[in-house]
Amino acid sequence: MGINPAMGMGYGFGGDDFYTQMLYQQMANGGAANSSIWNNAGTNNATAGGGGASSAGQETAKQGPSFGKALMYGGGAAAAVGAGTYFTNNPFVSPITEAKGGKKVFSDAFMKHFSGEYAAMQNGDKLEKFFNGLGTKKAPITVENYGATMESIEDFIKSGDVDDLTTEAKQVLKKKFSLAKADKAALEALHSGQLADVKTFLTDTHYNVNDLRGANSLNIKQSMLESLDDVRDGWKSLGKGKDSIPAKLEYLREHAHTMGMDKADYQKLLRNADDITDVKELDDIFKKFGEKAPFKARKAALKNEVSTIEKAMQKFVSKVDKKAGWFGKTFKQTGDKKTLTALENALSSMKKCKAGKYAGIAAAGAAVLSFFV
Repeated sequence: MGINPAMGMGYGFGGDDFYTQMLYQQMANGGAANSSIWNNAGTNNATAGGGGASSAGQETAKQGPSFGKALMYGGGAAAAVGAGTYFTNNPFVSPITEAKGGKKVFSDAFMKHFSGEYAAMQNGDKLEKFFNGLGTKKAPITVENYGATMESIEDFIKSGDVDDLTTEAKQVLKKKFSLAKADKAALEALHSGQLADVKTFLTDTHYNVNDLRGANSLNIKQSMLESLDDVRDGWKSLGKGKDSIPAKLEYLREHAHTMGMDKADYQKLLRNADDITDVKELDDIFKKFGEKAPFKARKAALKNEVSTIEKAMQKFVSKVDKKAGWFGKTFKQTGDKKTLTALENALSSMKKCKAGKYAGIAAAGAAVLSFFV
């Protein structure tokens, strides 16, 4: 569906491993995941020289500027600055900043990287267990196949075509509705006799997963809060009349979770656009959640969730070792190992991002300077 996983109600997931994928690409401005299974804040490695690589090594006949030499100097500077940024305790990579009144708090940059680690600490394996409850040993449900499985069941709801169901989707339906077999006859009978129940099952599953994936996640909650005004304004651009039905149907599906749409109204959206004849039905659903009063209430609720998570995360600032030297450990090497690991993983991820950034700047600067040597 192409939905921002921090905002919408899509079935798909992102990331490089199981736990990172369960965080649904929280870091909107991050890259590949680091070694922490819960931290999907990435590195942002800049390369010196950019598009000049094709001209590297080319020199003028009179011993003029050498791009190859510039790149060599730039690469050395990048490595030095990157290492210096990553392996030391300095203001550029400190997780601490000073708030009003001189109070020491975690910086916004660190909080973004700590978000996934904190969510993992609080949520444990709840989402994994939920997936296990959906599937079978023969056809387990995982982060990788969950999206395709749910989309297959939704297509089945709309078309009744059993042949297009995936193996996992068939097994999920067999388990949930206690079918003797997941064959064509049994599934066709399920569609004709219990379609409303299948829709309810899909909706409940969808909402449960979205709740689990966003639980205790600062990045996801902040993303939803920050996008709320745009969601409301975006509705106005979809037009009016019957021609707007496909776009409005997709829009409501995409932003249902951000708007705080209830299950009953979401279930009404499990149809093809051709099956909706009156656009007023969609307009009414949006008004229910997008008008001034409910919109204000939703924003207040999200602000409260963000504030609650932030306060809980900031309590861990007490774990910072104020006596740590230039090469010492940033966090106190005592207490709960799980917490210490989470904090160190978050700091490592933040350092990798900043090390790449400063290394890129240093490389570019050294390359420019060496050009004139």
